[in-house]
Amino acid sequence: MDINELLKIGIAFHGHKCPAMPLGIRAGLAAMKRVHRARNKELFC
Repeated sequence: MDINELLKIGIAFHGHKCPAMPLGIRAGLAAMKRVHRARNKELFC
């Protein structure tokens, strides 16, 4: 998914676009790159 598609999803969920939303999406994507999934699908860092 690209950032524009995630932004559209975020706007639909949040109800409107806020100034910090693109930064939050980028921060979330960066965090998900650092999180590993265990075999039982639980997340751990």
